[in-house]
Amino acid sequence: MTKSKVYLSLILVALILFNIGFFSYSTINLIDDIEVEGSGHWMTTPFTIYQNSDWFSLTVNDWCNGTGTLNNPYRIENLTINGQGSPCITIIDTDVYFRIMNCNFSNSLSYPTLSLESVSNGYIAFNNLSYNGVGIRMQDCRNIAFTHNLIYNSTDESIVLQESQDTYQGCSNNTISYNTCFNNDVGIYVEDSNNNTIKGNQISDNRIGIIISNANNTLIYNNTVNNNQIYGINVHTSINGTVEENKVINNEEVGINLVLSHYSKLKSNFVSKNYGLNDSSFIGIRLTESTFIRISDNVINASDTGIRLIQSTQNTIFDNIIRYLSNCIVEQLSSGNLIYDNNCSQLSLDESGPEPTPKPKSIPGYNITALIGVYCIIGLIILRRRRDNN
Repeated sequence: MTKSKVYLSLILVALILFNIGFFSYSTINLIDDIEVEGSGHWMTTPFTIYQNSDWFSLTVNDWCNGTGTLNNPYRIENLTINGQGSPCITIIDTDVYFRIMNCNFSNSLSYPTLSLESVSNGYIAFNNLSYNGVGIRMQDCRNIAFTHNLIYNSTDESIVLQESQDTYQGCSNNTISYNTCFNNDVGIYVEDSNNNTIKGNQISDNRIGIIISNANNTLIYNNTVNNNQIYGINVHTSINGTVEENKVINNEEVGINLVLSHYSKLKSNFVSKNYGLNDSSFIGIRLTESTFIRISDNVINASDTGIRLIQSTQNTIFDNIIRYLSNCIVEQLSSGNLIYDNNCSQLSLDESGPEPTPKPKSIPGYNITALIGVYCIIGLIILRRRRDNN
């Protein structure tokens, strides 16, 4: 092979490596913002699955296949259902593996669009749920992943996890992630359920963003909760919860509200109020009758009061940045709290604090591929110069 062909081959390899790294990074970096694709290849009427064997019966339809195992779950895909005033899909008492993906469910009116009771091992993703009483209601469910769905125009909650009135077990070990919920009464509601994760959701323009009630060991992580009418995040009668790295912005009364809750952590949240003409009483974080709460590393911006404690004791508040209008930290009928190393500064009504700087996402493997491509190009330039000098 001639030298010119060798150089040409090396250049092609370098460019391929560089472009693989660049475009793969770009594609994966956008996965959290992916939109639900258009579905509706098939249409059917609402139906109910009462037991595991009913899944097998559904496989006679083109829109359902699989065997219910971990490696080959039952799959309902590309389906459109008009609920016409009833739940689109109801699933009861199943533990086979299943997926519901890329479907359109609507017009359940006062009912849940998807209703799951005593169900486990499900993956529900990239669906559009609209014009219903509740987007999805899970009762006594385990190991359900509900992710990348669009839920809007619900008269009640968009996503509900709760116990049923038959077994009173509650939901556990479920993940609610990367969903978009807007124009509902409540974005996400978790009641009488433990060990669930809520992360990466976009929750806006509801009456209340997230409600956690009598639910322990709940992780609320990296959600954006904004433009809700009362509370951004409301935690009531719960213990061992974590509220971390959320953006809670422009909620009309309280950003993060804890009542009768204990042994929990509020860390690295950005809580901000964008003031209008009549805004004067917004509270960034409020504790009421709560104990052993650790509040640290939060940025609380443009609140009338940064942090308010009401009848709350033995809490620790430190290393927060608070830009307030009237009060930084207020203790009301509270004592025994440890408060130190907080950075407080007062604003006027026409001032606003800095918005959080998003952390760049690192995609392992792709950056190194692009780097190898760059090194190949540099090496080719050096080799070419040496050949020319000789």
